[in-house]
Amino acid sequence: MILLGKQRVDLLGSISYYVWGTGMAIRTAKEWEQYLGEQIRTLRLRKNMTQQETAERARVSLSTLANLEAGKGSTLKTFTAVLGVLKKEGWLESLAPQVSVSPLQMAELGKTRARASRARADGQADLHV
Repeated sequence: MILLGKQRVDLLGSISYYVWGTGMAIRTAKEWEQYLGEQIRTLRLRKNMTQQETAERARVSLSTLANLEAGKGSTLKTFTAVLGVLKKEGWLESLAPQVSVSPLQMAELGKTRARASRARADGQADLHV
């Protein structure tokens, strides 16, 4: 992996972006697939479960589980089914934490926003609350 300013290029030519000052790079979709697949495989092996056993319990095919573990893509339905078998549903909570608004922001807005701002012709945003 090579850091090039704001971009990171791995040896396979995949580009992801580097967040300055954090020491972190934003992963590409392919990198996430590979990383999550590795994590699923590691969890399965720690639980001493075979791919066949895990696939049967998750009600997915063996090849579907093998593709997930190999980082070759999967559906969210398959991913959540396998996480359930491995007793790691809590992972999903950390992916989408509940959105909250600070009391200061609520006082400034006066009420909860119902929709996003609309772009104006001059490039500024109209604030609709």
